[in-house]
Order: sequence, then C-alpha cells, then structure tokens
Amino acid sequence: MNAQAIDWVITGVFLLLLTLGGVACRYFIKNVAGWTVAGRHMRKYLGLSTGTAEGMAIISIALGCEQGFTNGFLFVSNSIITLLVVMVIYGMFGFVVQRYREAGVVTVPEYAERRYSKGVRIAAASVLAVSGILNLAIFPIMASQFLAEFLNAPETIEFAGLAIPFVPALMAMLIGLALVFTYAGGMVAVILTDFVQSVLIAVMVFVITFLVIKDVGFSGIHETVTENLGERGYNPFLGGAGHEYGTLFIVWMVFGQILGYPAFAPTMQKIAATDTVKTARQMVFISALFGQGRMLMIILWGIAALAVMGSVPPEGMEQGMYHKVVGARYISQLIMPVGLGLFGIAIAGMLAAFITTVDSYFLTWSTMVVNDVIVPLSPGMSQRRHLWYLRLVVSLIAVFLFVFGVMYKPSESIMVYVSVTGSMMLGAAILLIGGLYWRRASTPAAYAALVSCCALPLIDLILRRVLGDDYPVRPQEAGMGGIVLAMALFALLSCLFPNRAGETEEGVAS
Repeated sequence: MNAQAIDWVITGVFLLLLTLGGVACRYFIKNVAGWTVAGRHMRKYLGLSTGTAEGMAIISIALGCEQGFTNGFLFVSNSIITLLVVMVIYGMFGFVVQRYREAGVVTVPEYAERRYSKGVRIAAASVLAVSGILNLAIFPIMASQFLAEFLNAPETIEFAGLAIPFVPALMAMLIGLALVFTYAGGMVAVILTDFVQSVLIAVMVFVITFLVIKDVGFSGIHETVTENLGERGYNPFLGGAGHEYGTLFIVWMVFGQILGYPAFAPTMQKIAATDTVKTARQMVFISALFGQGRMLMIILWGIAALAVMGSVPPEGMEQGMYHKVVGARYISQLIMPVGLGLFGIAIAGMLAAFITTVDSYFLTWSTMVVNDVIVPLSPGMSQRRHLWYLRLVVSLIAVFLFVFGVMYKPSESIMVYVSVTGSMMLGAAILLIGGLYWRRASTPAAYAALVSCCALPLIDLILRRVLGDDYPVRPQEAGMGGIVLAMALFALLSCLFPNRAGETEEGVAS
C-alpha cells in the first residue's frame, strides 16, 4: 500500500478521537427530538460548518474527478446553476426555507400531513425514503473503490488464513463507522462530524489543488481540455461524453436544482435543526458558495489526471471503472512524495467526508421511515420504543447498502446515477412549494405529483440496466419528462379536485 507508518498513525488517532466524540454525543440524546434535530439548538457557526460539509462525501470527490476527466469544465455549468438557484433563491431570499422553518416540522412528509392528509404524509415518506436510500446505495461501494485505488491496495487481504476481498471488507468498515456515529449520537453526532469534516476537507482540498496547479499548471489544464475535448470541454450545450449534457440536460439540471433543494430530506432536516430562520438562511447561502467552489477545485483534479495519467485504462480495468477511480490514482501519486503525513491527513479527510455524509443520510431516512410511516400507523408510541425503531431502521439501511454494494455493477456515470435517483424525490418539492405558496393545492394533486415524478426515472433506471445499449431514452428525457408530468398534473388536479371545506390546510400561504 502507498500509506506509510506515520499516515496510519494519523488516521488511527483521528478515528479514535472522532469515535470517542461520537459516542460521547449519546449523553445529549434525551428524547426523539434530540436524536432527530438536536433539540433545534444548532446555532450560527455550527450551522455554517454543517452546511459547508453538506454533500461532500468521497463519492463527491470521485464524481468531480470523473466529470473533469471525461467532460472537462462542463460540470461547472451545474455549479453555476446551483449558485444562482440555491445561494440566491433559497439562501438570500429565503424561498421555502423561511416558511418551512417557521412551520416547526422535522420532515417534509410531516408538513404534508398538516397541509394535505395523513395518506399523503405516508406516501411522501415512502417515495422519499426509497429514492433516497437508492441514491445513497452507490456511496459506500464507490467510496471503497476510490479509497482502494488511492491506497494502491491489493485485491485481497489475508486474515486468519482466509483471502478476503479488500473492497467489500473496506465497505463494511466504512458503513460500520457511519452506523456507530448515527446509532450513538443522532443529529448531535452528525453536527460534530460535519464540523470536523469541514475543517479537514478545507485543508485537504486547498493543499491538493495547490499541488495540482504546481504539477500541471493552468496552461497545461487548458491544453489538456482543448486537445482531448475541444470546444465540447467548455460548452455544455454541445453535449458531453455518452448521453450527458446538451440543452435538455441543462434544463433538467435547472429544474433539478430548483426542486431538488427542498426535496432533499437531509438538507431540510438540518434546516429544521437550526435555532432560528436567520441561521437556516445563512447556512444555505454559505453552503452553496463553499460547496461549489470546492467542486470547481476537484474538477481541476480530474482534468490534471487526464493530462498525467492519460485516457487509456491499465490492462484488466474497464474504461467506465477507470473514469471513476483515475482521480484517486493521480491524487495518490501526487501527494506521496510530499511526505509530512499529508497522505494520512488525506485518508482522514476522506474518511470524515464519508462518515459525515452517510451518518446524516442514515439519520434522515430512518427518521422518515419511522416518524412518517410507522408512527402515523401506530399512534401513542413511547419515546423509548420510538428511538428503538429509529436505530433498527438505521441498521436495516446499513445492511441494504452492503448487499447493494456487493451486487452493484456500474453501467452509467456517477452523475447520471445520482441525478436519476435524485429526480425520483422531486414530487415532494412540488407538493411542498405548492402547499406553502398556493392555497388551491390539493390532496389528489399531491399524490399525482409524487407518483408521476418518481415513476418515470425509476422505470428509466430499470430499463437502462435491462436493455443496455439498446435502450433509446436518455436520462435527461426521463427525468425532465417526470418533472413536467408531475407539475402539469399537480396544477390540473388542484384546479379540478380542490380539497373539500374542512380538510386540513395548516401551513398554507396566507
């Protein structure tokens, strides 16, 4: 392996201290509210740190490197869209964020019951949980493969006379670490790991970016994009590798960002955990600014990897897998000669990135399954049993992630998989925005938006795997089709079938 003794010491000490801190968080968990939203006591600076850590998993590094390697600067278009939509609309103007935080709910489905009906709450929670867990399912296997390449690890390791495959073993360890933090400390542990991760990742990203620029230079990055991709490496409207980019793809990304932010339950649960609306808006604004700046740097790593490592995979590795892990190989090769424990700091940073993202998602999806599906069907549940169910569901999700990772065979880019499964959630944003800002929004319309927005991307994901190259539909066509259909049905059914007098409309715009 590439790591030296000092690197393992740094990594080990980091994991020990972080684990002790995570376990200590259990003493702050007195009830369900403490476990799910930290008692709504997250203040300004912790909110800013947890916001900037949002979405920065190892898979985010792999995705950014893959996009830079295969498509040059095209993914920058997504970052610009994110800044314009999230930072300005949601952060600066507080669209959705302010009214959602003022509603005092924990999850979007909880709001759905107040505004529509208990059935909509259960349906929304089911759709969000299924799509969210599918979206998360790729994280552990991609993180393990990326880390294995970074470490230059062998395919198998010897233990008790047995040859154990390294990647599945690493995946089990990563899932186990995230499980410990979630199980012990709930949202308090999430906030703690987010704070640590935001510091470590900031150091790691800046140092590696400095080394990349020193190694390849801005002129080398430009020449690499020009020689390998031409104008297509800068203009997202021309289309990218495979089915990615082009005008329809950009439109899909715009709608995906507008609807994706309020549909993404981990983000909304952190908003619910803030102490004030002002803190929530500041968290949204800063997280978008830092997150997209960080992604731009990671895209540079991918382009530099293309310049140094070349586009041809080593013997025995498929082209698609090479695209996903070449960034890890390049970064490892880049920082090894530096010494000074930088390799160990990078390992610690990546582990923190994985833990802080996955424990947040564990918490969110378990909360949604229990609070919004099990509890409405079993009223009068005690606090103790409620917490027991939350921890049980977290464990079941962890088992599913491991099984999925062992069976998963990548047939699309990381971005396409994440975008398609993410599109399945967007019906929840339509019913949330409609409920907050349109008095006519009705229960039948909410059901229609949930089902139609989820169905087309899910069918697309299945058919893409069954038919392979013979499947003619592009991801953006299925994703955008689901959004348009859901919005049209929501508007039409709200007008044709308004809620009857006396039906719940709590939380509607005045």
